Amino acid sequence: MQRFEGRTFWHGGDPLSLSHVSASDCGFNQCNVRSVSRGWNVYSDIRLENVSHWNCEATGCVFDDISVQNLKKTGSAPLFLNASVFRHVTLAGNISGLKINRSELATLVSEEDRRWRDAEVKAFYSSADWALDISRAKFPNGTTFEALPGDKIVRDRKTQALIRRDALKTMDWKALDYRGTAIDIAIGWFEHGSLFDSVVVVPRSSSKYREADAAVIDMLRREGVAEMD
Repeated sequence: MQRFEGRTFWHGGDPLSLSHVSASDCGFNQCNVRSVSRGWNVYSDIRLENVSHWNCEATGCVFDDISVQNLKKTGSAPLFLNASVFRHVTLAGNISGLKINRSELATLVSEEDRRWRDAEVKAFYSSADWALDISRAKFPNGTTFEALPGDKIVRDRKTQALIRRDALKTMDWKALDYRGTAIDIAIGWFEHGSLFDSVVVVPRSSSKYREADAAVIDMLRREGVAEMD
């Protein structure tokens, strides 16, 4: 395994695959990875610890056997992971500025390519035993997981809740009191934009938001929107 410590990395946008790499106390600045047409960038057997990101984006990636311990946002933009899939990926510690999107920008791909990618994503997860482990992760400013199947996410069942699409059909979930948390927005993104039948919602861990987010997740469980676990 190739090991890096205290380094700063840049990548200008070309497709890129990597494996057998570890990095600690490193920064990723303006690292942008384009998708491969009708193919994938593949990242496997990678260990990251105490790393930061600044204006980074990766599209059309398979993330396989990855661990990330503490991910820090240093710019104004989140780390965008678009049209990508995850298998045996573990996030732990503080994870800030992460945005996982189902698709890449519509201006960059055709509708035919988008349908191809969606079909590949569903086939990928049909054979994966688990996708993402967030049970030891905290999200200071939140994140959403509508781009992944919720039942393939390993979570902290005390604080991170599973919502199934069928539950949303049985009630007017939008009429509930979300206390200005934006958790209702995350549920809406799942309902209208996800390929899957379940989603995990997580509370923000920042002290400004933690109490309200936790209260809303508890309310969703009581109302039958989220599973009681």
